[in-house]
Amino acid sequence: MALKINVSGIKEPFSFKVPVQNTVKDKLVLKPEKTQSSGDFSYTVKQIELSSANTRIIIDSNGKVPSTSKQTGNWSATKMYYDIADPQGKLIAQELMGIYNKAPALNYHEVEMYAPFATRPSSITIRPYTLTVNKKWTPMKDARGKEVKTYHKELEMVIPLSN
Repeated sequence: MALKINVSGIKEPFSFKVPVQNTVKDKLVLKPEKTQSSGDFSYTVKQIELSSANTRIIIDSNGKVPSTSKQTGNWSATKMYYDIADPQGKLIAQELMGIYNKAPALNYHEVEMYAPFATRPSSITIRPYTLTVNKKWTPMKDARGKEVKTYHKELEMVIPLSN
């Protein structure tokens, strides 16, 4: 790729040649349209993209987010978040996770980015979870200062990947 940049006061533009390489030739795109539900809540995995650069999922969710006995009174559940694990249970890091300071909506269309897998797994497990927040929307933290995740095992979903 070539770039030319004009700078005021200088007659000739600066020219740069930047080498560009397609690093995502190995991209795998799946559209499983797989749904899991529990009570009033359901989510559908619309699309999964795996490449050497990142992992991306598109999820639609509907309904009231489930809560546990610890998420009552001064504590409540956030919207649903999703961890992704390989067949051995190892989680990949989510690139960016926003924490909303309001009650969860009933419908979401989400595009979530995660780190790439070191090697392409034979399947992935979607592990839905909520955070527990107080009335000021501050998440509950453990002794190490990490947000406490409440996983919803009944909503977990295994998706086989074709290599």
